Amino acid sequence: MSKVFAAYFILIIILTSFMIKPIVKNKSIFTRFVIYMIVGNFYVMNIVFILSYLNIFNRAVLIIALLFTTVFIRIILDKEDAKRIYIDSKETIKHLLNGEYGVKLFFYRKFLNIRLSIKSFCNEVFKGNKLEWIILLAIIGYNIYYFYYNSINFVSFGAPDEEVHLYWIQSLIGGKIFPDGVYPHGFHNIVSAITVVFGFKAVTVMNSFGVVSMVLIMTMLYFGLRKILEAKYAALFGIMVYSTVNIYDIESIYRFQFSIPQEYGMIMLMPMAIFLFRYLEDKKISDLVFFGMCLSMTVSIHFYLTIIALVLCLSIGIVYLYRIIKKRLLMKLILCGILSAVVAIAPLAVGLAMGNEMEQSMNWAVRVIQGKEYSSNDESNEQKNEIKNEIKNDEKDQNMEEIKPLSKWESFLVDAKHDINKFVFLDFRVLYIFLSLIALTILYSMRFAIFKNKKEENLYQLTFAIYGLFLIFLMLCRALKIPTLMEPKRVAIFFAYLSPFFIAMPFEVLSGTFGKGENGKKCSIITLISIPVCIFIIVNLGFLRPLPPFYYFQTKGAMINDLDIMEKFNDHEWTIVSPVNDISVIQNNGYHYELSDFILKQENWNEDIEIRVPTKYVFIYIEKRPLILYGWRFNKDDKGIINRDMVTYEDAQETLERGMENNEYYKEHRKILMSKAYYWAEEYKKYFPKEMSVYYEDDEIIVYKIVQNEYALNNFSINYGANEKRDDK
Repeated sequence: MSKVFAAYFILIIILTSFMIKPIVKNKSIFTRFVIYMIVGNFYVMNIVFILSYLNIFNRAVLIIALLFTTVFIRIILDKEDAKRIYIDSKETIKHLLNGEYGVKLFFYRKFLNIRLSIKSFCNEVFKGNKLEWIILLAIIGYNIYYFYYNSINFVSFGAPDEEVHLYWIQSLIGGKIFPDGVYPHGFHNIVSAITVVFGFKAVTVMNSFGVVSMVLIMTMLYFGLRKILEAKYAALFGIMVYSTVNIYDIESIYRFQFSIPQEYGMIMLMPMAIFLFRYLEDKKISDLVFFGMCLSMTVSIHFYLTIIALVLCLSIGIVYLYRIIKKRLLMKLILCGILSAVVAIAPLAVGLAMGNEMEQSMNWAVRVIQGKEYSSNDESNEQKNEIKNEIKNDEKDQNMEEIKPLSKWESFLVDAKHDINKFVFLDFRVLYIFLSLIALTILYSMRFAIFKNKKEENLYQLTFAIYGLFLIFLMLCRALKIPTLMEPKRVAIFFAYLSPFFIAMPFEVLSGTFGKGENGKKCSIITLISIPVCIFIIVNLGFLRPLPPFYYFQTKGAMINDLDIMEKFNDHEWTIVSPVNDISVIQNNGYHYELSDFILKQENWNEDIEIRVPTKYVFIYIEKRPLILYGWRFNKDDKGIINRDMVTYEDAQETLERGMENNEYYKEHRKILMSKAYYWAEEYKKYFPKEMSVYYEDDEIIVYKIVQNEYALNNFSINYGANEKRDDK
């Protein structure tokens, strides 16, 4: 994780800071950091797209392209400074070669310069903000533990999406940009660039990148709230509650532990809003450009993110409409939006022009927007019926024998309670609390209309209150029986992410109303004291949020062996025979043979069946305790993850139906499949005791290693007793 953090910082922050230093040198360190994040991501994403289309995406070319374009842009931005650096460097090299300048002294002075730069950086960051930074780092540290615990504990993928995205990243690195169809690859481009430049394994970057995303998301949230809120420590209080209190449904928070595009793209939302605010205040073209980059990257990373970004832009437009019209900014904003969309969509359009079809999840997203994907979803009918019965029992006249059908309002309430309880909050009543906080925000932010003391922060706050109302509306679209732009559980993530702002607003109101002069310090102290008091209450009264659930698609031992084999054996000299989950991990390093195909080919065995694997080393992954709940989303203390039955010879003798998809065998018939594989291995080891050995074994899985002569390949098809011909009876 530390290596990936460092690699990301070097590639996105350090490289960009050198490239655009002339245009940010007079800005605050926080503004510079946000600009580096925006420009760095935009720059790397598009460099990778260009190289991929030219079919020259590899380590050497990428490094050269990044360095060349970085230096070229720096020269364009500040020719005089670039000329000075060139002359100084030339003189230094000349003195070094002539022996007039000692090498040790050269490196010692460079070390002193770096130390002074770090000291200056720390002084600028922590000046007057040390306590705030300590609290923020503590909150982020807790979030790293909270969201990274499962990844460390279980090693393997935590969600099905991660396997798919890793497959696309590996394909991109391997030279194929759209293996499953056209898809926004901004996230994949960033992960691929880090993997290629620093020589990491793609899977190790993916295993850590979710936490990198989460830290950046929390950091951008803090920077955004500090811009919106004047009350000191209020932003920290809101983020602390958001990070710890058990009021949110797990659907709205648990995805931060995974490495997936939508969550990574969330780092663009706050900067996008802030730079749009700044442009509407000062009309600086640079702010409009940074806003456009953020908007463009939402399209490049995930289309759902773009929907939320447009809702946020609409909220800003409503509040700033008078200013936009008065200053004649509408056409510039529209032009910026069009250019942003063109830049983001151009790579996708090129992919379609090359004959690629749209990736299937794009069609799924369209069905969601049309309201078709979930209109017949019976997944939660039982919960809906419970809510209906509650309402009916409340409304039923005790003197009447028949229950009246639900009215439109009651029907809406049933669906609304279901969606809110299932995706947003654990208790529907929490929504009323947030609606009250939104009302408080609107009343407070509009006070300038009465008292004539308007501040820009008031407009920011009013904007985010309207934005919150829009998100609630999106979450209730299905209950209102109107077209659903986004499924409620996706919108819930963004509303929960916004909630720290509303949680902090009472302190903002307190500070804004009574925080003049000496009272301002008292308000800050009250806010500061509220943080440890709230933590004490949360922990001691049992309100602390439990660890998020994790999906189980692959045993810990399987991922450990994937990484170990890639490290110890030469590329393409080995094959793994295992379930489908290992494909994306070893895709560019070795070969994969589906375990289901391996076993099915030997059913109804006869001497003419041949199974040959053309590599020197073959590794067979067999679960002694099959994952019978394949893909099950489990919690930390679930016993089913530990207490699983062993393979049996009785299961091995069961017949496997042919013609199904591989995933169906792994999901529905995994115990039969693994039992057959286990007894195949036990029998095969008798035939080839010297060539076959146990490479790894734990309580869940056993991995066999087979060394064969590549010029006289083994036939892996044998009669192991449970695959012999049997009649239908």
